[in-house]
Amino acid sequence: MPHTMRNDLLHRLATEALTFGGFTLPSGKKTNYHFNCKPVVESEEGSRLVGALCALTLMELSDERWPNAIGGLEGSAHLITRAAAKDLKTKWMRKMGVFKVKKVDPRTPLKKLIPSPPPPRSKVAIFDDVLATGAVIQRAIDAVNARKSHVAAIVVLIDRQDILDQMIGLTVRERLDARLAAFEPA
Repeated sequence: MPHTMRNDLLHRLATEALTFGGFTLPSGKKTNYHFNCKPVVESEEGSRLVGALCALTLMELSDERWPNAIGGLEGSAHLITRAAAKDLKTKWMRKMGVFKVKKVDPRTPLKKLIPSPPPPRSKVAIFDDVLATGAVIQRAIDAVNARKSHVAAIVVLIDRQDILDQMIGLTVRERLDARLAAFEPA
């Protein structure tokens, strides 16, 4: 079942979240493709898939790494966090504290980035939709650390570097077309 859910989510991300063109990442780097996961995560089915897979990922953590709270940056990452918390509560009977890291001016003091933080010394998991350079995740980690908590896990839907590593001899579009062909019924 997780394999089917993963394939369904991969298909949705490839067909609904990926666009091609000229883009500038938050880091300032230029790219010819962009993932906007918000339409997927906002849809009922996409939210269900994301929540279930993220919850399964957390369930694989050992007891000593099990988080007391989960969170992500406002936007798609926070939607992912809420979907995972819902799945953990309804399917696994594990209620999680949820927090949101605000996206604000980088000069804002780190302690002000989490309006309702987990208690000090909490273990937390951070969710994000796309890992590009790691700068966004690092900002969330820094905000958690500033609140005297510890990041026990990081869960991302898409790792841009992993996708780039897999593109040996293929453009992104060719690679995704090949992946999508695997989902077509025989």
